[in-house]
Amino acid sequence: MNFPLFIASDFSGLLPILLGVPAGAGLLSLLSLWPAAKGHWLAPVLAVPPLLAGLGFIFLFAITTGGAMPVFWITAGLPVIIGAGSLALWVSKSIKAEEAQKTDPT
Repeated sequence: MNFPLFIASDFSGLLPILLGVPAGAGLLSLLSLWPAAKGHWLAPVLAVPPLLAGLGFIFLFAITTGGAMPVFWITAGLPVIIGAGSLALWVSKSIKAEEAQKTDPT
């Protein structure tokens, strides 16, 4: 089956997806910092999906022919950076909470 090849000259319809989804993922990863600071289990639940979405968009932009504009790289990288930081904060708070429970005599 031969499908016709259409060359698009206007990609403005993709702009909300290519900027909006990573920006939304960045906001979700920012939201994950609040429970991460308390060592709550909700932090990785909120941080991992944006982190994976950001990695997916980074991969998407890396394989594009001709490269992507810097604004796309920034919006895709922010959820990865913030999500990884949130996970690291959650791990450190969880370890401290476990150590505090072990040393607590009550």
